[in-house]
Amino acid sequence: MDGRPQGTRLRVSMELMRHSTPEMTLSTYAQAVGNEKRDAGEKIALLVLEGGKAAQ
Repeated sequence: MDGRPQGTRLRVSMELMRHSTPEMTLSTYAQAVGNEKRDAGEKIALLVLEGGKAAQ
């Protein structure tokens, strides 16, 4: 631990984005992470289907 209370980063992010609740911030960015995982999975699938050749 670095001595900061848990949730400090969330609270700072929430206030900077002017979200009214931590839940709003978490739900917004949890979806973004899900989309990133999906996109990465699709790229990996393309590599496998193309025999390891990177898509251009």
